[in-house]
Amino acid sequence: MALLYHGIGQLDMATKLLKELYSSANKSQPNDIMALMIGHNLSFNLYLQGNLDEAFDIATDVFNRRQQVLGPDHQQTFSTWNLLGKVLRSQGKHEEALVIHQKTYQKFLKQYGPDHRYTLTSKMAMSLIWSAMGRKEEALLGIKQVLECRMKHLGLFNHKTLEIRLEVAKVLEEIQRLVEALQNFEEIEGVIITQFGESHKDLPEIRKHIAKIKAELESV
Repeated sequence: MALLYHGIGQLDMATKLLKELYSSANKSQPNDIMALMIGHNLSFNLYLQGNLDEAFDIATDVFNRRQQVLGPDHQQTFSTWNLLGKVLRSQGKHEEALVIHQKTYQKFLKQYGPDHRYTLTSKMAMSLIWSAMGRKEEALLGIKQVLECRMKHLGLFNHKTLEIRLEVAKVLEEIQRLVEALQNFEEIEGVIITQFGESHKDLPEIRKHIAKIKAELESV
C-alpha cells in the first residue's frame, strides 16, 4: 500500500504509513529483513521530502542493522549506504558523501560491471558531488560517461537519459561553454516537446537556461 501511495504521488500518505509500519516492526522484529526494507523506504521518502536529519538517522540505523543481519557486502546494505551518501550530499556534506559514493561505485563496478544501473547511479552521484565542489571538468567527464551508457541501453528518449543530458548542459553552462550548452538545452527541449508535450515539468527551467545563454552570447 505504501508503494501505491508513492506511485501516485501521495508522498505524505506513504511516509505516514511507512512510519506506522516501521514503528510496529521495530517493536516486534527489529532485525527482520522486511522491517529493514520498510526502514530504508521510509528514509528514502523522508529524503525526498527534504526531512534530511530524520532521513539520515533512520538510514544510519538501517545501515548498521543490515550490516549485522545481511553482512557488509550485501547489495541491500550498500543500497542503504548509498542512500546515506545522497542524504549527506543534500546536507552539503560533500566530502563525507563522496567517500561513500566512491566506495559504493567500486563495489558495484566489481560486482556488476560498468554498465549496470547500480554502478551508473553511483558514478552519477560522484559526478554531481564533484560539480558541487567546483570540480566541473571531472563532473562533466563522469556525467558524459553515464550518459553514453544510458543512451546505449535506454535510448535517446528515455526520461532518465534526458535527465542526465540536462545535467551535462548545466555543467557546460557553468564552465562557460555556452554554445555547447545552448545546443544541448535546445535539443533536450525539442525531444521533450515531441515525446511528452508542452506541459512537461522541466520545460520552464530549460527555457530559462536557453534565454539566459542567448542573452549572454548576444552581449559578447
